[in-house]
Amino acid sequence: MNYSIINKACQIKHKTSKISIVCSSLLLAFTTTANEVPTIDIANSLDENSRHKIITSVISKLKQGYIFEDKAVEMAHLLRSHQQKNAYQSITSSHEFAKALTQQLQQVTGDKHLQVEFSEQIIPLINDAKGQLEREAFEMDMWRAHNFGIEKIERLKFNMGYLKLTAFGPVKEVGPLLASAMNLLNNMDSLIIDLRGNFGGNEQTVQLLASYLLDQRTHLLNMYKREGDRTEQHWSSDYVEGQRFGQQKDVYILIDKNSFSAAEDFSYAMKNLKRATLIGEISAGAANSGDIVRLDDHFSIFLPTARGISPITKTNWEGKGVTPDIQVLSENALNTAQVAILNKLIENEQDPRRVERIKARIAEL
Repeated sequence: MNYSIINKACQIKHKTSKISIVCSSLLLAFTTTANEVPTIDIANSLDENSRHKIITSVISKLKQGYIFEDKAVEMAHLLRSHQQKNAYQSITSSHEFAKALTQQLQQVTGDKHLQVEFSEQIIPLINDAKGQLEREAFEMDMWRAHNFGIEKIERLKFNMGYLKLTAFGPVKEVGPLLASAMNLLNNMDSLIIDLRGNFGGNEQTVQLLASYLLDQRTHLLNMYKREGDRTEQHWSSDYVEGQRFGQQKDVYILIDKNSFSAAEDFSYAMKNLKRATLIGEISAGAANSGDIVRLDDHFSIFLPTARGISPITKTNWEGKGVTPDIQVLSENALNTAQVAILNKLIENEQDPRRVERIKARIAEL
């Protein structure tokens, strides 16, 4: 299971990168070859019968698996009420219908993970081996094109490490990359992890990154799952492939209103463990986890079936977001982190010439 609604990646234009993902769904869309010419405009051909079937399927999936059963009932009532009032009658665009359903579901729950999506390509069935392989290959190509979320590694002035993550990619592929990154950052005296605009991703990758910043195995999160009424514990690992940054050097995490899901999980855990100082804006507020569920050939829903619970706060960041220790505008967060590090350096610096260089750098920032 994953935190992220992968299609969210397709809507975010990263301010710090020239890369802009403009696909409609990372998991559900597939590349169209030159000789594939659609004969029917399925994106704009919804009729009353089609809308009824989709709504029925949405209600069924919600009642079967949504993390909050009472909210599933409430959402079902709302959708049927709108349907009886003919509120969907004028919607013939599949994309607009998916958007309308999403808005109404989120209106009841405030759950930003809960989204209905439309794909012009046929969504493969679970037992469609060929379709699943195509989907997985497409997903992997998209992750690879964005280096599995690792965007930038840099040494800043005064030996500060900087790691920019746009997502928490699949742990199998991210593992070796993160090990290399942490090896490069190991000699730095402090570390800034930039999660501004990070749209989430893999829960195991959250645990892996946390493992590099902690000296011993640590309880990070409880994940309560509706299916089986059970709780799964998330812990950092005793072993990492790269060099462990450790728990003694200062870490700063940058977040903003577009830091989503797994990015919030990591930030929330590091803040409550007092392992890092958070700087920036209050994050998006998406703490539920789940999977994409097929509704029909072209519609799907990201269905949250679990919710994170901190072993420290006994709650989570759903609907509230993660609050930074130092609140500043997103665009000022990186400079603020550097100034905080430099001010700490001055406190312990004995060399007057170095003190002057530090002050000059603060003035620049």
